Amino acid sequence: MGLLEEIATFLEGKGKPVAELRDAEFIRDLAFLSDMCKHLNVSNVMLQGGSKLITDLFDCIKAFKQTLGLYEEQLKKWKLGSISSFERKS
Repeated sequence: MGLLEEIATFLEGKGKPVAELRDAEFIRDLAFLSDMCKHLNVSNVMLQGGSKLITDLFDCIKAFKQTLGLYEEQLKKWKLGSISSFERKS
């Protein structure tokens, strides 16, 4: 039994079921959101600090935009296998 299944069973045992934990589409969306938040956090940390050159900041923003483009193309094709959190949930 995976962790997600154990959490769902635990909550049901406590009388507080969460139907979304058994919904594959919700789990996929949650994994996607988790990955997007991770990339936003990494970009945010990279953009902080007073000793950064503007070219380094630009490169960070450009890399994030490329990541967004990759995700957009994958979503259009429904090829979610390369989204890291989705791989862990499958």
